[in-house]
Amino acid sequence: MGDAFGPRTSGVPSLRDRLCRPYARYRRSGNVTQNGFQQHLVDAITSVCRSGSAMGGILLTKSSRSSFFRAGKSPVSGSYLEERLPKGHDVSERLVQVWHAVYASPDAGVSDADLLARLAAGKDDTAFELLIRRHADLVWRVCKRVARDQHTAEDAFQATFLALLRRAAFVRGASAVGFLHQVAFRAALKAKPRDTVSPLPEDVASQTPEPDQVAAASELGRLLHAELNLLPDRYRVPLVLCYLNGFTQAEAAARLGCPVGTVSAQLSRGCDRLRARLMRRGIVLPASGVAGMFVTTVEAVSQSLIQITASVRTGVPVPAVASLARKVLISMRYAHIKTFLLPIFATIIAFGGVAWSVGQTPKPPVPKQALAVPPAPKPPKDFNILMIRLGEMKPKMGQDEWALVIRDLILLGADAVPDLIQALDKADDVYTLRCLAFVARGIGDKRVIPALIRAFPKTCESGSSDCAFIAKDPELLAFMQKHDTRKGDGGTHYDFGRAITEVRLTLQKMTGVKHGEDELNFAHLGGSARQQYLQRSQFHRCADRWAKWWEGHWKELISDERYSRVDLPALAVVPATSAGEFPHGPKAKITGWVSGGYLQSVHNPKAKQVFLDLDSGREAALPERLRSAVGQPERIDDIAAWAAAEGLDLMCTEYLIPGDEKPHYVLRGLGLATWRFAGDRREELKTDLLRKDPLEGGTRVDGLLVRFNTQLGRYDPADTSTYLFHTREGGCGALFVGVEVHDNSMQNGFFPSPINIDLNPVGFQKGRRLAYTLISNAD
Repeated sequence: MGDAFGPRTSGVPSLRDRLCRPYARYRRSGNVTQNGFQQHLVDAITSVCRSGSAMGGILLTKSSRSSFFRAGKSPVSGSYLEERLPKGHDVSERLVQVWHAVYASPDAGVSDADLLARLAAGKDDTAFELLIRRHADLVWRVCKRVARDQHTAEDAFQATFLALLRRAAFVRGASAVGFLHQVAFRAALKAKPRDTVSPLPEDVASQTPEPDQVAAASELGRLLHAELNLLPDRYRVPLVLCYLNGFTQAEAAARLGCPVGTVSAQLSRGCDRLRARLMRRGIVLPASGVAGMFVTTVEAVSQSLIQITASVRTGVPVPAVASLARKVLISMRYAHIKTFLLPIFATIIAFGGVAWSVGQTPKPPVPKQALAVPPAPKPPKDFNILMIRLGEMKPKMGQDEWALVIRDLILLGADAVPDLIQALDKADDVYTLRCLAFVARGIGDKRVIPALIRAFPKTCESGSSDCAFIAKDPELLAFMQKHDTRKGDGGTHYDFGRAITEVRLTLQKMTGVKHGEDELNFAHLGGSARQQYLQRSQFHRCADRWAKWWEGHWKELISDERYSRVDLPALAVVPATSAGEFPHGPKAKITGWVSGGYLQSVHNPKAKQVFLDLDSGREAALPERLRSAVGQPERIDDIAAWAAAEGLDLMCTEYLIPGDEKPHYVLRGLGLATWRFAGDRREELKTDLLRKDPLEGGTRVDGLLVRFNTQLGRYDPADTSTYLFHTREGGCGALFVGVEVHDNSMQNGFFPSPINIDLNPVGFQKGRRLAYTLISNAD
């Protein structure tokens, strides 16, 4: 705005410094009367006029003084200003226009409709800047809450007003608020980080991100504005005016040109609709209701950013901003066309079907297999919109509607990798993690590997199962089978594993290596705080091995150095606890039993599940360096020392009954304190532990976890018993030792009697069956 809004000169504050504060905020303070507001105007102009030639751009002759009242339709009387302005000085008509359009009330100043008309006519150089300054706070608030970072928010801010400049002739209504909110939301969603960012003026570049900047760009803000954007204008515009602009209902009514009662009713109905939409997404509203969702701290928009945005009317916009504005306008045009044409097409089809059917001879129904599969609709191109839809599809996981969203995300291809990486880093639930890992494997871009490594520790969950789904659409089934975790295609199902399954198998497919993640396949989160720390630490140690490998081998897989580091977040340490009294009483907590497990013999050179860490659920094989020669007993001392360092508690070994050449599979405790209770006590255990008195009657057992027959002088391999245990790390739990498995002919999906899997002598591998649970105090 020339010298009038220029920088400070010789220590004298500019008119921008004195006047450029959002009028809405000034009025909402409640401490300024009309006369006080007028006095503020006069004092500011007087100060600038007295500054002399430094502000000469706004000083005119006395002959133009009357324009101050005429051009701006000032509510201030002529005599009031004549007495207070310095002699021989006056202000320009352009400054008056700016003042009244930006800071005057909607009743006394220029309306949005007038400014839009002047902008569309191209006869007013100030109308565009006036609109920017009037609505800058609203647009900036939306951009900051939806965009990914500061730079994308700035691009979205500029693109929003560039779109307004290009569509000024077509924006209808008494206010541009509805249009600006819709464009700002879409622009913030579509804005992508730039590889190189042009330097901004000092007052923009020097702004440091506030702690709530992360919250402003959170998924909650995107969901809120996404749902607000879907409301009809009659509900959306009052919500924007009152909850984003901070207008009272009376001020909003004046802006919209309707009664206050109408605005009140529209606000109430809009809140009800918005509340229902947000609750369907699983969002819990604060105590303050819908209004509380809009309360957030966002720093004021920079005046330099406003000036940069205003300059696009006479200059050339940044290419990224121009492209973004064009994309937003195109997407809005298509949305309007779809909204307008779909009802017409539906009506035409309905009437056409009725007319065609008149007089037609009924034909036999066409067999289902003969029906042609309709062509798949063109997938959306916006990753964030698809992620919002994926969240909505959680209750339909496994159905075709859900699988179509997974497919559309994969079809975005390599262009979606930056968004995919951000989504993996932000994901904090296993549903999102397993979906994103499936998508990453489908896209196949290896730049996502560091994000998958960072995501691996988050796959430590309380427990779930791998599963398989059926797709009714044969093309969709083939697509999902192509990218699932199975070996080969075909069949009637496609696999969709737990979070750990999807992440670890995606890493293995992309790299062709392993770093011990298979050992954690059956590790679950549960037990005491210390046990949960041990469980998480196993996942973190595995991720750390992956991170070190990646930082030494990334050049073999990718060429972009920006993805060369993993930067794995540190894991908070939980202090160790000493082994005290076994948890019992009303506060005792028993996690779900992990059943169907087994360990393989330490003498089997191909065995992968020989050892078990009861605290974390990690299963491990015997290192080659500790393996005994064929026919020789295991090196139990060396194995025990290695197991202690690894935190392993159980191993499977072999026992020979004297005179019997058939080896039997038995379990051995490693640094484990155990108490044996005869038989399967799993059902009674919870009742017994919840009593106030300590559990009694167990027999202390060391070494082999199998009953010793004193009469025969040997162990009884057929014994199945329940054990309470203390691990060396202080964890507590219960262990059920099931039957031996010598018949390894079991097939997937086939479980012969008995129904209790831990008593089934047929399995996938030879070894000893077991089940276990962790026990802790609820507090």
